[in-house]
Amino acid sequence: MQKEELIDLLSKNIKLIRLENDFTQDEMSEIIGLSKKSLIEIEKGRKKLNWSVAVAICAIFNKSKVMNLVLDEKPVDLVSLIALREREK
Repeated sequence: MQKEELIDLLSKNIKLIRLENDFTQDEMSEIIGLSKKSLIEIEKGRKKLNWSVAVAICAIFNKSKVMNLVLDEKPVDLVSLIALREREK
């Protein structure tokens, strides 16, 4: 998996991750370091996450059932693999 694929997957599933954890948009945006407006835009499919926020989501929600269904590997391991592989290019 590449960075963009991970970003796409998380962007498409961020609302499910938020709802799984019973967070409001205000709570979720504060936890992951985004404005509420940006979170809403991402949940509506108008914007995508950036790499830094995608990494934060993988770290914070690494035990999420949604994340484990969507990703082939453990979230933190996957982020590390992608980041190190990108560095080697």
